[in-house]
Amino acid sequence: MSRQNQKTQAHLMLVDEDKAFYDPQQPEAERREVKKKYRGLQQRMTEERQTLVLPANDGLTDNLQAMDDNFARVKNPSDATLDSGLFVELGTLTQIKIRNVTLGGLAPLDLNELVTRYATYMGKQQARCGVELTLFSKLGRLVMKHSSRAPTIDFLLGPLSVEKKIRKTSQRQNYKRNNTSTIQPQELRNEDIKKEDNTTNNNVMAIHRILEAYPQDTGVNLWQFVINPESYSQTVENLFYSSFLVRENKAKLTERAGMFYLHYIPKPKDDEEAAARKSKSHEYQQIVASISMGDWKELVKLLNISKSVIPIRRSLQGLQQNGQWYG
Repeated sequence: MSRQNQKTQAHLMLVDEDKAFYDPQQPEAERREVKKKYRGLQQRMTEERQTLVLPANDGLTDNLQAMDDNFARVKNPSDATLDSGLFVELGTLTQIKIRNVTLGGLAPLDLNELVTRYATYMGKQQARCGVELTLFSKLGRLVMKHSSRAPTIDFLLGPLSVEKKIRKTSQRQNYKRNNTSTIQPQELRNEDIKKEDNTTNNNVMAIHRILEAYPQDTGVNLWQFVINPESYSQTVENLFYSSFLVRENKAKLTERAGMFYLHYIPKPKDDEEAAARKSKSHEYQQIVASISMGDWKELVKLLNISKSVIPIRRSLQGLQQNGQWYG
């Protein structure tokens, strides 16, 4: 046999060994049979749950043997998950069965008490390093007297010093409210709330009355009229309110020497004059005026404005004065 044939035969043997555990090409019929067997075992363990946990019943051992036989045909991970799920259920039932075991008609086996008795029998020995060691050898010698199995060197790992936790019971105390430290909320009535007069319409009318004091022909410098040297925000508001006067034909804006001037327009004497003003509204033009905080500061210095022509408005929204709330 040539070396090439030997390599090919060895490769085929490795492939056959791998397929014994994993074969993605496993026939679907065989996979369905494996899943059917697992589902049957699962149904049996569910229906006979009360019987399987009885001490004299050997059903769990039979199920374990059937699972081992069926697992020999498992060659895909998805099918192996069914086997692991059955093992979890089998372990749960086995734990319940151990609790039901009785020795000579005595009470059911208490694992905690058994471990405690083991620890008491074995005792402890002080080691050189100062750590107490449990004498497992003493328990091993006792067990080997009653067993025909040869002694092994298996390592036993687990706590044998068991402390039973005592559940602390505490009574829940009813919470008692201290009425002396509580604060009664203030009840507001309609008469306690004073409507704030700082509305757009009222501010527009107030500015219109102030503008009336200036001559209609010359008017007043727009920036000297609207700028508040103490408040940038109210300067913007004054410019905003003045724009309403121009829009409603209560004031007009002219330009002279690169500066804007605001002129007062009296109320129309009759309906004919009002209609005439309305018909001439198309002659007016709209402009967009903007003023930043830097522009505001420069205009205050350039025009030497020390006092606001329009009185400073107070902001009382949400404040309480004289026992009344402003809203």
